[in-house]
Amino acid sequence: MQSFEHTPPEARELLSRPIRDLGLRLEGSMLEKYVQQLYGELAAKGLALFRPAVYLSDEWACPDREPIIGVPFYLADPKIAELERAVNDLEVVPFATTLAMNYLTRGGFAEH
Repeated sequence: MQSFEHTPPEARELLSRPIRDLGLRLEGSMLEKYVQQLYGELAAKGLALFRPAVYLSDEWACPDREPIIGVPFYLADPKIAELERAVNDLEVVPFATTLAMNYLTRGGFAEH
């Protein structure tokens, strides 16, 4: 991770604001179509009534025994997502997290 002194000015401004004040929402964001695609794929597999809630969080999350999915808030805005990539080093993430990230950011799972 970069030191704060080397952080781009636009990122510094964002870092001083609470997430709730960024005005981010799933509805209308680039993530909305992927959430709808998830629901469509679940319905196609006979799980039409299973629609896990998706919410913006500070990291990937799926609370134990709860049918909800937390998506990092920065993925709801292309500019903030780019700042996240620029500011943070690549981190090693578990395989399941990688699958979830691919699903929600790249348009679904590949058929095998």
